[in-house]
Amino acid sequence: MTVEERIQTTLQELTNDGLFHIEKWQYDAEYFGNIYAILTSDRIGVEVRFTMDRGTKWCELTSIANPHKTFALTELLDVFGVPYEESGDNLADMLGMMSLASKLIRQMQHIFHQHIEP
Repeated sequence: MTVEERIQTTLQELTNDGLFHIEKWQYDAEYFGNIYAILTSDRIGVEVRFTMDRGTKWCELTSIANPHKTFALTELLDVFGVPYEESGDNLADMLGMMSLASKLIRQMQHIFHQHIEP
């Protein structure tokens, strides 16, 4: 499976239940394999941005209604006591981060809805 196919498969898995939809995604093989994806959930008012830039990965959750309320996934994982370790494979780690963020949000929808709304 190609890198683009792996990314598309992961994004489809994250959106097939309808909680999220893909706002945008981009993969650039020429620039260090950079990945940028935005998933949006109108139901709970959250936008999730995934970025991998030159091997550095991050994920941010932002309130749609109040874009100044942004949380880093790593901070939320610490708060909820969810372990996360990277394997050293940038693509696998990025796809794993996407999956982990999706699972965390699904399990705690009521918390995100309550605390991210203005």
